[in-house]
Amino acid sequence: MTDIHLTLFCVVDGETPSNAFSVETESNKTIGDLKKLIKTEMSPRFDDVAPNELTLWRVSLVGSKKGSAITIKTLDDKTELDDPRALLSEWFLESPDRNTYIIVQRPPPVLKRGREYELEDPQKLPRTSDWVKYGAKDGPVELPPVLVSMLNSGDLTPAPRNEFKQQLDNMQVGQQITLPSIGQRPKHFGEGYQKMSFFITEQMVEMWSLLSSNSDRPIRRVLSGPMGVGKSYLALFLAAKAYSEGWLLLYVSDANELAKETSGDIANEICKRFLALNKDMLTVADFEKMTYWHPTDPQDVFDCASNSILHDLLQQLETKTLLVIDEHGALFEQDTPVPKKHVILNPLMQLAAWRETSRGARVVLTGTAHAKFERQYIKSDMWHWREYVTPMSDTVFDKLLHMDAILSRAVIKDQVKEITNRVPRELVNMAEYSQ
Repeated sequence: MTDIHLTLFCVVDGETPSNAFSVETESNKTIGDLKKLIKTEMSPRFDDVAPNELTLWRVSLVGSKKGSAITIKTLDDKTELDDPRALLSEWFLESPDRNTYIIVQRPPPVLKRGREYELEDPQKLPRTSDWVKYGAKDGPVELPPVLVSMLNSGDLTPAPRNEFKQQLDNMQVGQQITLPSIGQRPKHFGEGYQKMSFFITEQMVEMWSLLSSNSDRPIRRVLSGPMGVGKSYLALFLAAKAYSEGWLLLYVSDANELAKETSGDIANEICKRFLALNKDMLTVADFEKMTYWHPTDPQDVFDCASNSILHDLLQQLETKTLLVIDEHGALFEQDTPVPKKHVILNPLMQLAAWRETSRGARVVLTGTAHAKFERQYIKSDMWHWREYVTPMSDTVFDKLLHMDAILSRAVIKDQVKEITNRVPRELVNMAEYSQ
């Protein structure tokens, strides 16, 4: 039999066919070879998975199914490619048609914790009889009680979106605003004489214009600059603006909250912040992704949900989403960086882990100095992702300076600018010293 060149279109279980990726191979290769090719194609996202842990299914998708997320458990017409020694020619006598896809299942997160449920068999899924109903944005959905408890807890709950829109719609450079609570507060926020207010800078407007624009790939930025220059205010502004616009958002005001000893504690922190910010936006389909493996143990629930948050819900093809991690450098202070010890945080270390097809994804990381992270994990072809946060312009700094009656006196105003180099924290420190 003549070998046939095959172009196979693959979709990760739980994603839409519009996220499909292609694999080029030959019909004389085996199913085991195909798994290796898929793992390579999906690097670094699949770096934590061995090829033999992947489960492959041949399916036919027609009509409306092509426009929605595909989960293998909901498909009737499916065939598992379960023999790693079988040649592809046994399954594909010719190059497959446009309706044929390979569905790729990752191993469930619980496998990493020794909970070896045989989840590929629907009959062996853990029982979910104790799950309770929760009102998603578009209807009721059954969820694990521990997840519903977190949703209803009120921890880190932000003010309503419309309060943010009132402040941020039609914003202008130099405008002074006082944001409602977003549920978290950056370090040093509100400590200066300006209290809880801050001024819109040119860089805030420029960065939001970039993030809100359409792109053919994810937009990733690492905010770099000296201490006190305003990186945290810029990060907070971007998170608040995304929240006001109804984007799915994960904002962590201090990455030290993710520097935990166990992956379970990290997963809990991710879920707590994501659910607080997005519970009014999450649909039935979103919750089904977060609980796809039907976890029952409380920690398995958070492991499964956090994995979905970072790899699916924040990495969408068209819908814009935003991840903001402030004080990001805290994850790299130890000899072994936290993301190296806990694979769940891989997307915060390997920026290439954000799929190039996820055109809606936006990522902003910020911290002090960033030297270690930039030196080891920002490659030469990624330097354009670094955004240097500059001191305030004269126009905006004058407005901040004017709030202090002593330092804004005309006789010393220019000297204050020279000493502080228009760095906000330096001005705040000087104001405290002058009292």
